Amino acid sequence: MKYAVLAAFAAIPLAMAAPAQAASFTFATFTFDQDDTPDTFGLLGNGATIGGATFSSNLPNSITRSVGFNSVSGNANSGFVGEPGFDPSLSLGRQANAQAGVTQSDGSSCLFACALNLPRSNLGESRRHGLEVTWSGGLVLTNGAGDDFVVFESASSSTADEGYMVRVGTSGGAFSDWRFEAFDAFEAYTVSPGTTGEGAHATGFDLTSFGLGINDTINVIQIANLMPADTLGSGGLVLFDGSGSATGFASGAFDPDPLYIGALSAVIDPNSAAVPLPPAGFLLLGALGALGIFRRRKAG
Repeated sequence: MKYAVLAAFAAIPLAMAAPAQAASFTFATFTFDQDDTPDTFGLLGNGATIGGATFSSNLPNSITRSVGFNSVSGNANSGFVGEPGFDPSLSLGRQANAQAGVTQSDGSSCLFACALNLPRSNLGESRRHGLEVTWSGGLVLTNGAGDDFVVFESASSSTADEGYMVRVGTSGGAFSDWRFEAFDAFEAYTVSPGTTGEGAHATGFDLTSFGLGINDTINVIQIANLMPADTLGSGGLVLFDGSGSATGFASGAFDPDPLYIGALSAVIDPNSAAVPLPPAGFLLLGALGALGIFRRRKAG
């Protein structure tokens, strides 16, 4: 019994210890945990029809130069210094380079965080291409309360929306419709010296808006550029009827540069059921109770 009491007390520091610091970063008002960023990348195109949208031949073929996303100093020529712990290789341009061989026009990768140019050759008036991301290890994103993921899109204007659409898929192979949402916030990049006015639009997406219920999960996010012939219906639903009656984008705004996708809700392993630990106070009471039993038995 003595050893059981000691074991109970030994468990207390583990239960009461503070959890490890999450790799959290905030940009354009959205805070995301980098450990939950989707890290498996693919390209969309090759003349496929995906969710009713017809894609152009070939695939995206260029990434942007480096930008000061979650950086503290530097510039695109000499390189940026990131915020402590930030991993720029999770930016979409870096993933496109590492996993799909997409480069800048000079054949190189970028030095820091960078975006993927959509569509191929930035001909957004006449071509459509896209990307998709998933989580390695079979992880899934949960539909929680409020926005569940954020898309950061590299932009040269703080006020004008770029035309891109998003859809999500479940591990069972079901996909939502394509949707557009206007951006929620803008933040200029860190550059030195001065500022160029370039920054990122941040758009938060709630999985409920895609038709999912609370605690439903997804494992795929797809992004593609809109085209002038697309129509925006109720709730941002994208209709491919060729009328173009509700797009409302300026000419030249159909070439978005998706930069980073951050998870805002829980990313979990659906195949492992975590067993929650009781609060530390309950462990302490249990240990004290066991100690009391031990003392009573010893006295008797």
